[in-house]
Amino acid sequence: MQKPEVIHFPIYRKYTSNKRFYKIINTKEFEELQIVGSKTLINHIKATQFPEFVFINDLIEKTGDFTVEISEEEYFQHRIA
Repeated sequence: MQKPEVIHFPIYRKYTSNKRFYKIINTKEFEELQIVGSKTLINHIKATQFPEFVFINDLIEKTGDFTVEISEEEYFQHRIA
């Protein structure tokens, strides 16, 4: 029997469009950077409903072809821009 993989948080993802960046704090909470024109909007989300939990899991698992892993440095380059 194989042990489940341990996930060390936070983890960082972005959409391939380079318009949304994510810091996944844990399985129930994340921060989203949304690039709109020259502005960066910051949203802090605490999941309370099933679709939000699924979204976080999809980010963690990199489900689909639209999410890629990024470094902490890349995330913070956009957060403080």
